[in-house]
Amino acid sequence: MSTPPTRTLVLGSDYTGEINSRMGVAEWLEGEISQVSLATAEEVVNGSTHPELLGYDLLIAGTGEDTTRLALDLASKIGNPLTVFVASILPDELDPNIQRYDLVVAPPHPELSGDHVLQILGVPSRLQPNPTPPQPVSSSPRMALLLGGNTRYCEGFTEDYAQRLANRLLKQAQLWNGKFVISNSRRTPEGSLHVLRKVLSPVEETFIDWEQGDSHRYKKLLEEAEVIFCTGDSLSMCSEAAMQGKPLLVTCDKEAMEIYHIRTLQRMVREGHAHFFQEPMEHIPDPVSVLNTTEIIGLKITELLKSRKRANS
Repeated sequence: MSTPPTRTLVLGSDYTGEINSRMGVAEWLEGEISQVSLATAEEVVNGSTHPELLGYDLLIAGTGEDTTRLALDLASKIGNPLTVFVASILPDELDPNIQRYDLVVAPPHPELSGDHVLQILGVPSRLQPNPTPPQPVSSSPRMALLLGGNTRYCEGFTEDYAQRLANRLLKQAQLWNGKFVISNSRRTPEGSLHVLRKVLSPVEETFIDWEQGDSHRYKKLLEEAEVIFCTGDSLSMCSEAAMQGKPLLVTCDKEAMEIYHIRTLQRMVREGHAHFFQEPMEHIPDPVSVLNTTEIIGLKITELLKSRKRANS
């Protein structure tokens, strides 16, 4: 008898990277996927009836808004599905409720250990890893530049910083005789983007604005790039770039990112999934090892769901 498909409920978030991480895991598991808004989750916890939320195997929540307790309370109201907390970064002091999740997916943290913890590198994504080996880089490489921006705890992506970063990138493009296809994010300050693009105008091939909301263009950008540059303040973009297995250079400028980002990037570089971009380099670095964080998480959840079904049979 065939196993019924997994029914996954995803707790919503206003943070694009957070919701994409949760949806990436849910889509890897395949099966039925639904999202529940924070407002609806609050209603259920406070006693409102929403029968359409019953019968799910799995509830995925995580960092972003302060919803650690909310997701657990929601799970108790809708039949206690397996609860998963997905975190790209964690603060020094954790909400103790995190320990109550069936699975905590997060980078290493001194307060997290045990069978319910899966340590990860990078961030899960809705994108698929590059299925083909990287090709030799041409003499005039097509380069992707992925820009993050200011985060909740760091506002260092200023116009002055953008000027310095752009000068570094311009020198690199001139050394390699390459052109940039540039894509920003919702966090990229408008003034900083303007400064950066002005400096890079001699080597800009195309600009893809995130507000166009076309995920296909972004995916095509990653697929067609021969070399990828990414600002290290966005672990989601760095992780998506690392899935391509191409030469990947990430910034590590302390003034423009959180210490939590830097720690993860240092691990990515040590384990061969990225190279640091500090100064223009003469030669294009080697392709990186493909990072598929989504699959690692999906396999662990599949194992836990099977164990739960065996215990309940």
